[in-house]
Amino acid sequence: MAADWSVSGLVDRLERKGFVRRTRDQADGRRVIVEIDRDHVASFGALFADFVTGLETLYAGYTDEQLDVILDFLRRSAAVQQQATGKLTGQAI
Repeated sequence: MAADWSVSGLVDRLERKGFVRRTRDQADGRRVIVEIDRDHVASFGALFADFVTGLETLYAGYTDEQLDVILDFLRRSAAVQQQATGKLTGQAI
């Protein structure tokens, strides 16, 4: 079975997993509005509580100045990676 990579396929998958729901546009019945199911998405917060606590503990070990340097490095290295990927894919950024 081939993967469905269309937008409709993406929305179908998100809907099956409970992340979104489709509703008809009241003004134009031909249109469908995709709405986030905020309650379902919010239910994942507990899954990440330990992760967030761990990051907060990690951050606490650095000064604001050190975090500024780390953030600068991450942003600049991401830009370098994006440029390299753009060259490889022919989609220069």
